[in-house]
Amino acid sequence: MQTNQTLSTLQHWLTAVLVGKGNLYEKTARAHHFFGLTPQDIIVQKRDLPIETRLGVYTTGYVLRLLECVEADLPALRAYWGEDLFVMFAKAYLLTKPSTSFSLYDLTYDFADFLQKTRPALPDADAHTNAQYDLPIDLARIERARIEALRRQGTEGTTTQEPEFFAFFTGQEVYVQAHPCLQILQLKMPLRTYYHKLLVGEQPEMPEIKTAYLAVSRMHYRLQMNDLNEWQYALLVALQSEQKLPLHQVLHTTSQQANVSYGVLLAEANLWLPQAVQMGLVVMG
Repeated sequence: MQTNQTLSTLQHWLTAVLVGKGNLYEKTARAHHFFGLTPQDIIVQKRDLPIETRLGVYTTGYVLRLLECVEADLPALRAYWGEDLFVMFAKAYLLTKPSTSFSLYDLTYDFADFLQKTRPALPDADAHTNAQYDLPIDLARIERARIEALRRQGTEGTTTQEPEFFAFFTGQEVYVQAHPCLQILQLKMPLRTYYHKLLVGEQPEMPEIKTAYLAVSRMHYRLQMNDLNEWQYALLVALQSEQKLPLHQVLHTTSQQANVSYGVLLAEANLWLPQAVQMGLVVMG
């Protein structure tokens, strides 16, 4: 064992062995290539267990711990696939995208993108077959939205302004913003009910294949999931803009994007926005 290595070198060597791609031999060979060190240079020899066996305990335990975290982040997807298939995809994800963050919160950030990139191209398949490949991708996106909504800084503990949408009709400028926890998704099919059924152990039927919109947010520390129609989705997307705009300007933009007349949208929004405040989708100001 060498004793003249810096702490930084030892940390980088161990990180390469723990989170690198491949089996233990491949990872130690790669670490030797970059740092010029072998396991024998780093680890003290013991009589009871060879160095490689002891190192393997750490690398295997590290992967198993990450698998537990992936399962905790993606419970509905695990229920949809079943244990064996889920573990197969989770291991492939961890090998393809080793953790680079100090926080496990970021571990499954790219899982939906991983599924999208590894999804087989099926140009000649029917809609039902394609939907079976799209469904787990959208489930992973919902799972990530749930995590984001739960972790974001919300409005709990703050004084929120009461809705005054009728002031809009008197010529006053009204400002509405997306709730800070809000996550909005465009999906290949409506999955809110399907998702909740998976979580309670049911095996629901495949939803109807049609574009759907979902809002995920948090209100009073409780997760909220709400289906949206097209203009509601377009309005919330506009409200998530970093630029603070008056409500009438946002509604004009939304009417064009959703192909709804401004008058109709104004009437619909006036009825829906107070409910949206209560659902944790928007806030005043």
